[in-house]
Amino acid sequence: MIRSVSFWLAALLLAAIPLLVMDIPKHYIDWTREVHDEMIVTVHNQYNLSKAEKGDILDNILDANKTLMASMYLKSFGGVILLCLSIFFLCDTEDSEVGPC
Repeated sequence: MIRSVSFWLAALLLAAIPLLVMDIPKHYIDWTREVHDEMIVTVHNQYNLSKAEKGDILDNILDANKTLMASMYLKSFGGVILLCLSIFFLCDTEDSEVGPC
């Protein structure tokens, strides 16, 4: 059994990555439904809206776009950071069972 704290910390960080990034496909699907499709429908004037109403709808769509994109980017960046930290901790172990990096 490996008794290195660095190894187990790296294992926990690696285990946290799927938990963090599994929402990214859901956010992409939400982005497709809430932003992409609604923008196309609004711009092509399928609702016969005035310019002011279109502007309000597009403002709401762009706010949703910012929120969904920010959450996708932050979770992706967090996954990369956790991966780098886990590799660092794996290379930091002094156990001979883990092997050199």
